[in-house]
Amino acid sequence: MKRLETGRGNAVKLSLSQAARESGTSKPTLSRWIAKGKVSAERQQDGSYLIDPSELDRIKDMMKNGNGSGNPNMKQSETQQETSALRREVELLRERLDDKDGVINDLRRRLDDETEERRAAQTKLTALLTDQRATAPQKATEGRLARAWSILRGKA
Repeated sequence: MKRLETGRGNAVKLSLSQAARESGTSKPTLSRWIAKGKVSAERQQDGSYLIDPSELDRIKDMMKNGNGSGNPNMKQSETQQETSALRREVELLRERLDDKDGVINDLRRRLDDETEERRAAQTKLTALLTDQRATAPQKATEGRLARAWSILRGKA
């Protein structure tokens, strides 16, 4: 592993990612602890941190003692609160899903009803148009026959 030289003597310091890797924690957690003053670090001009290797023991101790809170039970109670909040969120999401399923089923039923009504209307229209077409030639034929008959009667 490559350690960074600070330029001030022989003191070897670790970058934030190196310290996180060696201590078994994450970079964001380590950054929070630095911001809270739980871990000492030297801030560089580019915004990065250099951490003295002696701080690794402190970081490891905080990891053992419940995420650096000083109260090992706090981590468990936070987890229980998160679990109950997540359960409530799941319940609400299931309710919303059920509501959406109800809306979808209602829309499907309406669409099926309208499709059936449209088909029935098309059947009636087709029947009417078919009947009109069938009766029109009959009326024309009947009209011609009547005219022919009247002509024949007039001559007879």
